[in-house]
Amino acid sequence: MNITLQHSSPYRLLNRLTLIVILVASPLLTATAKMRVFEMVPPTSFPSAPPDHALQSYLAYHPWQKGFLDVTKPPFNAPNDGVTDATLQIQAAIECAWSSNLIVYFPSGTYLVDGTLNCIQEDGRNIPSTPPSAYVLPGSAGQRKYAHLLVGSTTGENRPTIKLADGASLTNNRLFNFIWADSVNGGNGTKFDDPARMYCALFRGIDIDMGNNPNATALYMNGAQLCSIEDVKISGAAFKVGLENVPNNVSV
Repeated sequence: MNITLQHSSPYRLLNRLTLIVILVASPLLTATAKMRVFEMVPPTSFPSAPPDHALQSYLAYHPWQKGFLDVTKPPFNAPNDGVTDATLQIQAAIECAWSSNLIVYFPSGTYLVDGTLNCIQEDGRNIPSTPPSAYVLPGSAGQRKYAHLLVGSTTGENRPTIKLADGASLTNNRLFNFIWADSVNGGNGTKFDDPARMYCALFRGIDIDMGNNPNATALYMNGAQLCSIEDVKISGAAFKVGLENVPNNVSV
């Protein structure tokens, strides 16, 4: 299974995000703290809880001013040698990027994982040291500003690849789990899966090696407007589904 779309620099994504912001910016989309969807989360409000969410202490390692967080840099230090497990480091980077309104950037290399990587948009979600009442916009505003954006490098000898360990333990048999869930009303990431309320998710330029996992789904993205899967190759010795509940914007 191959999903392809040509693109150049990963930073070209900023043009896409700018367009999104222009389309949705409105005086009605204002948080309690008077933060609007077109404003950046200030770095002083990035996660700071040690050890794996201490992004504030390592900003010099990341091109955050361009909107990116690098999974291989501190405090995450996700190994990309294809041998050392990187599951927890990648998950921490995904969570920090979401609450900081940043893009998760994967440099060239192979990232071995042995569990589900959750990309869950939640109303009222509290990533460590990020008060949702101040910086996580409620309701429809939050749906459009805070999204999970995962992008791979376009340089280097090898494309970034997520390699699932054989016989991995996966939640709901999914490697990547993109959903919207209402944590305020007791959502647990499965029961309150609501595709009509998940916007702007992106998975681009990252290959997936499913290994030997006969019952597994590579990428589940149950989303609506502005959700996109681009330039992805999914392969493996044995797996059940490559893409499940995909959005409309998939180039095959």
